[in-house]
Amino acid sequence: MPKEEIAHITVGTAGHIDHGKTALIKALSGIDADRLPEEKKRGITIDIGYAQVHSALGATVGIVDVPGHEKFIKNMVAGATGMDAVILVVAADDGVMPQTREHLDILTLLGIERGMIALTKIDLVDEEMVELAEEDVLELVKGTFLEGAPLVRTSTATGEGIEEFKKTLQEIIAGTPEKEPTGPFRMPVQRSFSAEGFGTVVTGVPASGSVKIGDSVEVLPRDLKGRIRGIQSFLTSIEAGSAGHRTALNIAGVDYKNIARGDVVCMPEVFTSSTLVEGRLHLLKSTQPLMTNTAVRFHVGCAEALGTVILLEEKTLSPGCGMLVQFRLESPVVVASGDRFVIRLQSPAVTIGGGVLFGPSQFRLRTGKDYQIENLKRKEAALGDPAAILEARMAERGFRLVTREELPVAAELPKADAAAITKKLEEEGRIYGISQGTSYIHADSLKRGRDMLFEWVSKYFEKHPDVLSVPLVEASEALRLPETVSKEIARLLGEDGKILLRAGRIRLPGREVQLSGEREELAARIDSIFQEARFKPPTVADLPEILSAKSETVESIVAFLTESERLTDLGRGCLLHSDMMAEGERMLRELLKDGKAMKMSEMREAFNSTRKFMIPLMEHFDRRKITIRDGDFRKLVEKR
Repeated sequence: MPKEEIAHITVGTAGHIDHGKTALIKALSGIDADRLPEEKKRGITIDIGYAQVHSALGATVGIVDVPGHEKFIKNMVAGATGMDAVILVVAADDGVMPQTREHLDILTLLGIERGMIALTKIDLVDEEMVELAEEDVLELVKGTFLEGAPLVRTSTATGEGIEEFKKTLQEIIAGTPEKEPTGPFRMPVQRSFSAEGFGTVVTGVPASGSVKIGDSVEVLPRDLKGRIRGIQSFLTSIEAGSAGHRTALNIAGVDYKNIARGDVVCMPEVFTSSTLVEGRLHLLKSTQPLMTNTAVRFHVGCAEALGTVILLEEKTLSPGCGMLVQFRLESPVVVASGDRFVIRLQSPAVTIGGGVLFGPSQFRLRTGKDYQIENLKRKEAALGDPAAILEARMAERGFRLVTREELPVAAELPKADAAAITKKLEEEGRIYGISQGTSYIHADSLKRGRDMLFEWVSKYFEKHPDVLSVPLVEASEALRLPETVSKEIARLLGEDGKILLRAGRIRLPGREVQLSGEREELAARIDSIFQEARFKPPTVADLPEILSAKSETVESIVAFLTESERLTDLGRGCLLHSDMMAEGERMLRELLKDGKAMKMSEMREAFNSTRKFMIPLMEHFDRRKITIRDGDFRKLVEKR
């Protein structure tokens, strides 16, 4: 058999303590899966153990042995992560016990669909007791994935049934589809240790993708960076580790002491850690009703975190039912869409449910919010489809843009794949790129923003019939739109001919305004002030005091006069009457004719003005391509 022929399948054990799981694995593989001195001393399995068996097709299949004691359920769940098929072990002298039931519940919640039942220790009881134990376990598995699964009676002490057990297990393995090593690499860590001559080694069963020697990886949620120096599977060096088979990674650049069970080794810049995760929870029939805000132990991958469960559709979840939920955790975890999870009460520590995750949450969710429920259902429907997942997550963000750098995390894909999906969605008109494609927004959000802005502007002018325009920034703040989004929306509305956008202010096409009463009088006074001031006009900030009027009123009238082209905004808070603008251009052309150049101080004297005003005035003429600056001098732009 070629040394790298490894099946992308992991088989595991489950069952109550002292029911013979480890002995059965030793009889199967010749390997004692109890590796800890304390396990050998006490005669019980405390942590996850490992073995392997050769399949009938010639490939190596990993075996995971899990502890059966109720105190070590955390380790059992970590070991069950990555299992594709299971051997439920029940001792004939005990029959079904508490952890038999709990382990079966956990396996079901984790989505395992294949397996067999091993009835062990048949040598310790008579035939009647064996039949009673068999009836007991067959009753237990009714309605579960193990209903109808093969059951083999065994004794590791006498060897009875062991050959049949091996044969049946081979049939289970042959009927179990191998995991496809697709997607970005991600491996929950089951163990971390230092190997002499190698350094840091972490082991686990990759959940997705593959990794090869030389690849860069990161360890989350610790934000550690490293590089793969070596890879082994079943003590054999291989070139790549892939989803579905047990893998040991030798990582350079990371201290094993900084990595713990529950961390995740993954492709850089694709995954993220979060204390907020969301999904659908299914409550076991055997438990009590669950109230929102209940304290739970949350298990995903090989990680356990304390936290609370927030029910999002109702405040109570009945046994046997499901509901959309969010978990608020005390420590960050790394999850991806489609991950299975299990929850246990913090006290008493019993398994009560589990389900499937949609990924990390962007923000805290609340019970009874229809739009949040709609977003979650959209993400639930998108599971398994990267393009749909990306689109659903962008739709959820509303007006909060997804940057180009955030796309891989949102899509859970490498950069190139995320970019390809983004391009496809954009071509289909489902998302929209702005700021030269550096950020993206969902098309529905963009449409909603356009409707909101146009409606707000229309209502604003209804309430302010004598106001000609409104600043875009005012509309943005009122609608809580990001500046980049509001500018893009205004540009699109302008292209559609619904608004006019000039100098950051919005007008409606064809709308005329006639001032009346006090505002008309103020407008006349302002017009007169700027005419008389010639090239020494007041600034906008000076006007409220000069006119003894409110700043808001003055600013709106100045905007009206500017848009009516009776005043010209030079920038820097400086305004010039339009008559003086024409006069200033005439004077400037006369002063600079025949190629003459003048300094600012000379022009200031010629205009009988101030330096504070002349600087924005000359910059205005520069922008209009009337003058050009040459060092300390200004001269006319030569006509070509």
